[in-house]
Amino acid sequence: VAAPEIRMNLSYGAFEPVAREIASTVRVSAVEPKIRVDRDGSIVPLIEGTPGRMIDTEGLWTRVQEAFDSGSNLVNVPIVLLKPEITQLGKEKLQFDNMISEGVSLYWGSSENRIHNIDVGSRLIDGTVVPPGETFSFNATVGPVTERAGFVEGLVIAPDRTEPGVGGGICQVSTTLFRAVFWAGLPINERWQHVYRVGYYELGSSSPPGFDAAIWQPAQDLTFTNDTPHHIYIKRVFDPEEEALTFRLMGPSIGREVELDAWQSEEIEPPPMRVEPTTELPAGEIEKTDGAIPGLKTIVHRKVLINGRVLFKDNFLSSFVPWPERWVVGQAEDGSFDPTAIPGYVSPEAHGEGASSTTDAAES
Repeated sequence: VAAPEIRMNLSYGAFEPVAREIASTVRVSAVEPKIRVDRDGSIVPLIEGTPGRMIDTEGLWTRVQEAFDSGSNLVNVPIVLLKPEITQLGKEKLQFDNMISEGVSLYWGSSENRIHNIDVGSRLIDGTVVPPGETFSFNATVGPVTERAGFVEGLVIAPDRTEPGVGGGICQVSTTLFRAVFWAGLPINERWQHVYRVGYYELGSSSPPGFDAAIWQPAQDLTFTNDTPHHIYIKRVFDPEEEALTFRLMGPSIGREVELDAWQSEEIEPPPMRVEPTTELPAGEIEKTDGAIPGLKTIVHRKVLINGRVLFKDNFLSSFVPWPERWVVGQAEDGSFDPTAIPGYVSPEAHGEGASSTTDAAES
């Protein structure tokens, strides 16, 4: 009796799940480098990327067949190196010479220190490249707003007053970038209003009240996501002669159209003048720290379209508080101060507040 004949065949169906399991164990994604664009247009690496790896599944199948035919029980797994995507992109694909959108703001009449801070802050943003899928953080990109970083003292908006502080004017930078991102039609994840209306941000055309973005480190940030498949380069144009700051988002066209519609309430009358004593001025000397500003509620509505179809809509709401005119008066040694030298001063009695026009510092 002849011995039975045994035949063995290879099945790709049986091989595939095994190959998938091996591939998932071996695969490592490439890590994209962090880059920025220098002022001369050259790409500068900030953090080097690293290649990834994956299995060549078809190549592995070929080797398994060859091993089967030769009777070998060993197979070398073919590995393919994955290069970081940006290393494979040339200038023609990055298209950093193409403008997607721009945001503009004016800083007419700003102090020298405020202009200095706008320059320093915008320079720290200039050249930033946001990879596909990543979220940009204003605070993380600029870093701490300190003297060590090059900022100087200006006026900053505290919750209940305007006061000297390092970095006054940095919100001109965040407002301008917010506008560029708004007009690009990119998702804006975090945006904060100012406590009260700031005149700089209502200068020029297409600058309705509420078209601004405040930052206050570390609690308040400006963030947006690059939801496109392309790298986006942020380019600044700082023009001290025109007293204008511009941010341009550069990269391949993303085909989005953006419409802005603004609404505002009736203005809310500012509260009566506020007067406070200070030991930082000679007795009787006066200084204006804040101007009266009407309150206002606003909505800046955005509609983003692609080929005439709505991609998404969002609203940016602001509720600006009515802001009083504020003065400080140098107090005498006994703590008293006399506000009557202030132009337009009206005593609290006239406002029905029942207080004396000459007030003791301990009572104020």
